[in-house]
Amino acid sequence: MFFKKYMPVDYWTKRGKKYKDDFVHNEFFKIQENALVDYLKTIQFESVLEYGCGFGRITKLLLDNFELKKYKAFDLSEEQINNAKKICSNHNVEFEVSTIQDYDDNQKYDLVIGVEILMHVTPTEIRNVLEKLSHLTKNHMINVDFYEDPYVTKLAKHNFCHKYSLIYEGLSNVKNIRKVKIHENQSIFHAQF
Repeated sequence: MFFKKYMPVDYWTKRGKKYKDDFVHNEFFKIQENALVDYLKTIQFESVLEYGCGFGRITKLLLDNFELKKYKAFDLSEEQINNAKKICSNHNVEFEVSTIQDYDDNQKYDLVIGVEILMHVTPTEIRNVLEKLSHLTKNHMINVDFYEDPYVTKLAKHNFCHKYSLIYEGLSNVKNIRKVKIHENQSIFHAQF
């Protein structure tokens, strides 16, 4: 199986060097961003922890659309973090280079969020990753990802299908789970604590 050979840190350290240059902000991403902002307007939050922030696309989107007291973002690619710092230079953001597995923080945030990140976590690690992230939130954990159903479309070699709703149900202290479809193959998954 591919995931036994796939090493996310190696893959994204290499791809992160040119990902921003290769990224095409097309209609798909505009629809995704509008849906995310509209959904986030339905919840209350003042502090955000964003995992897998990449070059800062979602970081800037949230900072431009919401009044926030604290925003912290991390990514495993140093190049991606450097790009995010440039894109978000007009905002007060704390950036860090880290994987989710290595990330350490004694603070809790109103919202823990990642967009198109968890699909890169291997099936053997996804439950532990979500469990770890759940301990960093006070109220809300949101991920936007593809492929909850592996038969809907063909997966890229570095993407994995996870049953997010079922995994969230198994986490301690989850009060409610919502799934809001954005596209045929992508949804907002929201666990409330």
